[in-house]
Amino acid sequence: MTILASENGSIIGIINPADRVGTTTNGTAIDLAKFHQAMFLLLVGNTDATVDFKLQESASTSSGFTDISGKAVTTFTATDDNKQAIINLDSSEMGSSKRYVRGVITAGSGTACVVGMVALGFSPRFRPATDDDLASVAQVVS
Repeated sequence: MTILASENGSIIGIINPADRVGTTTNGTAIDLAKFHQAMFLLLVGNTDATVDFKLQESASTSSGFTDISGKAVTTFTATDDNKQAIINLDSSEMGSSKRYVRGVITAGSGTACVVGMVALGFSPRFRPATDDDLASVAQVVS
């Protein structure tokens, strides 16, 4: 029997692509107690602004988020159109009693900064991983 990739991985977080000039956008809290690992994908489209991206952790879904050491990308510049970055996170890298993680995008000033993020959970504690997909995932095709 073949195990499908979607049984081992799941879409667990997203910041939809949009023009985010001059804003900081926090992703929703992701419960990493459901996965051993996560991968955060930053997607930079057309930009004439700087873009920063980092991960934060908390013991709660609503407050107390702090930066995770070593989990930030080097700043993208105004000439970095159509580039991507990946931040990997193992649940063991999170602080004691911290189980929630979120991506944070900060876009500098300019006239355009289309950017988004997708977070994928891997090595689920319980299969199939698709059981923990975001509610917005409309289809999984085998």
